[in-house]
Amino acid sequence: RRAFFFSKGALISHYSIPDGADDIFVNRNATGRNTAVSLHKDSFVVNKAPDKFAPWRQTRRHRTVTYNGHTFAQKMAGAANGIALLFFYGAAVALFATALFPWQIVAGVVFLKFVWQILAFAQLEKALGEKNLCWFAPLFEIYFFFSNTFLILLPLKYKK
Repeated sequence: RRAFFFSKGALISHYSIPDGADDIFVNRNATGRNTAVSLHKDSFVVNKAPDKFAPWRQTRRHRTVTYNGHTFAQKMAGAANGIALLFFYGAAVALFATALFPWQIVAGVVFLKFVWQILAFAQLEKALGEKNLCWFAPLFEIYFFFSNTFLILLPLKYKK
């Protein structure tokens, strides 16, 4: 509600952040009692992605600045997926390379993970009204793992 937004100081403490002040506001003020998940079509917010790589990269870099506005627990929760992926694929490669496990079992586990992921994305597609993206879910996972890691590790230098 508008009254809640202004009672919490709106975005005044985040004016110096180029993008993502809304993200910091939500992370500082959202609780289980004042938020809900909605998959209703009228609740969606659609942003047009930049058409070129440089503007996309700049937007992503600006969004990484918002990480400073998150609590340690929120930062760890955000990093958990990347860390879990690193362990999963690292373990799969190590088991495959050392032959401690039959390669068929390792490949089967990775294959089942991909199938589960595609099925989960297919359910999201239905809810979000998208089509045929689920088949690319494993590729998106690998791409975003590397791109997010790279963008976070880049030095963030901005002219004031």
